[in-house]
Amino acid sequence: MSEVTVYADLTFLVNFVLDLLILWVSARLCAIKLRPKRLIISSLLGGIYGTGIIISPEAWYYSFGVKVLMSAFLVYIGLKPLSIKQLVSGMIYFYLLCFVTAGAVWGLALANEGQTINNIWYLLLAGIILLILLGLGANSYVERKVLPHRLNYKVRLIFSESSSCDGIGFLDTGNGLRDPLNGKPVVIAEYDFLKKCIPPDLQEIIEKSGCEEGILEVVEDCSWKNRLRIIPYSSVGKEAGIMLGIRADRILVNKENREMKKENVVIAICLHKLNHDDSFCMLIPSALIKENGG
Repeated sequence: MSEVTVYADLTFLVNFVLDLLILWVSARLCAIKLRPKRLIISSLLGGIYGTGIIISPEAWYYSFGVKVLMSAFLVYIGLKPLSIKQLVSGMIYFYLLCFVTAGAVWGLALANEGQTINNIWYLLLAGIILLILLGLGANSYVERKVLPHRLNYKVRLIFSESSSCDGIGFLDTGNGLRDPLNGKPVVIAEYDFLKKCIPPDLQEIIEKSGCEEGILEVVEDCSWKNRLRIIPYSSVGKEAGIMLGIRADRILVNKENREMKKENVVIAICLHKLNHDDSFCMLIPSALIKENGG
């Protein structure tokens, strides 16, 4: 039997490329923001760790437990998950992609009558192409399965010590409404959700008027008149519309046990449903989240 020569530089290159692609696909599947520098650093560490096994395969740091810890470390460095849940999800995808890639390459080797050594570069290329295709297809999966849950936030609107309401807000990158007085982002909320925490006289005005323009004509005597704002907007079919806004003392946004607090945020009242399945009742502007480093 002829001996097989293993080159450390090629082993490092293969480990680096595969780790980089697997971390890239994992980040896309987890809907985690890609950070190229962190991905490269993590892949370099993975390449070094993977190359070391040809020097001392029996060393304690290549035991099963250490390998698991090392993979968790690589996922943490490469993806920078925001929670334990994201870290676990990243590790699951990382291992799943390793198994899928290895299985596909092994299957191709068997289909090629086991001539693995002669065709190693073709098999490696096949694994790389598979990972790239999975990464490109991750967008569709994320949009259908991940984002609807990842973009929903638990929100509490606090208007006073005795007036607050809790609901689900959807992160809306297309919501560019701003308070004309201070330029701050504006949250849009359904009236049916808001009415339980606004005073009866304002409820009566809104329900009798039936439209935004009609409301503005009769709100001067409202008990919350100091909280009211006029929010101009434009949309398809309506270039110069206006919405009635209510200033909240505080808004608390909670996602994955991280709470964000903003003060004096204006809530624009929407008189119709924001979505057909009632999965959320508010639109949270992405600018509001970004202002808090989210």
